[in-house]
Amino acid sequence: MNTRKIALIIFFVIMATLLLTACGDDKSELTGKWEGVSVVGMMLVEPWSKEIHGEIYLELFSDGIGAFLHGISVIPFNWTAERGRFMITMDKAAYIWDYDISNADLELTEQRGDDTLISIFRRTD
Repeated sequence: MNTRKIALIIFFVIMATLLLTACGDDKSELTGKWEGVSVVGMMLVEPWSKEIHGEIYLELFSDGIGAFLHGISVIPFNWTAERGRFMITMDKAAYIWDYDISNADLELTEQRGDDTLISIFRRTD
């Protein structure tokens, strides 16, 4: 697996974990299965597309456990959400994003300096 593909998988896993780390009222709106639709931002080496990189899913459960699914790979994580922020934890790493849900789309936003990376997932259940 090349470095770009591994970086994209790690990025989506982190986003999924943040979506899955839910507590309080935010948990119910995030639980379920989400399909990766697009990633946009200046920091991308190449645009993400499921035609090139394969289908990516996040599965978020109400107990704060989640899974990132890419092909035959399944990566588990813990997640929480609070006041518009997602946090995913796995092993000794943690990732945090701002999130917004509009209709059936989940938008995760990461700000790095002057660059913004936006990942969009669509509810499938």
